[in-house]
Amino acid sequence: MKNDVPAAVPLIALIAGIACGPLLVNPLFAAIALIAIAPRAGRAALFAALGILLTQHPSPNPQLPTDRFVVIFVDDEAARRREGKKEQHVA
Repeated sequence: MKNDVPAAVPLIALIAGIACGPLLVNPLFAAIALIAIAPRAGRAALFAALGILLTQHPSPNPQLPTDRFVVIFVDDEAARRREGKKEQHVA
């Protein structure tokens, strides 16, 4: 068929739009331009425009509870060995 597109091409275009969206000076104009050329350029232009528009949507930041904390104790035995070796070389 003439208009067959591999399934990965729209996904790659969406990721490219998401990656380039925050870098654009006027992302709305760029998305409109991509939608305008979509009939000639193909479906990938629509997905790139969608990616650009997705970056403009503000995402809510989750509020973490301030009354609970998680403490993780890490026993870094390798770091203690390195410190011990450094002290031996210095002396």
